[in-house]
Amino acid sequence: DGHIIWSQALAKLQNLMPKQSQMDTLFADTNAHKIELKGRAASYTVIAQQIASFLSEEAVTDIDLNKINSLSSGVLEYDMKITFDKNKFLVFKK
Repeated sequence: DGHIIWSQALAKLQNLMPKQSQMDTLFADTNAHKIELKGRAASYTVIAQQIASFLSEEAVTDIDLNKINSLSSGVLEYDMKITFDKNKFLVFKK
């Protein structure tokens, strides 16, 4: 049986994010094959670019953008769920 090497998985996610977007909180559930991500982005375009970038990763099977809030600073706050294929998401086999 294998397991996900989370340090590599998180680095991969970070590299897929546009520079104008940041992660605030992240919750990963290996058994459910989901990552819940809360973050901030400069614009709706940046969020769309982020979704497209995540979907370009073969291990990502679906993205659910739950909500977007506009803050008084003009920055957008978002919640998304990323569903992934555990067998393709940097699995180390024993």
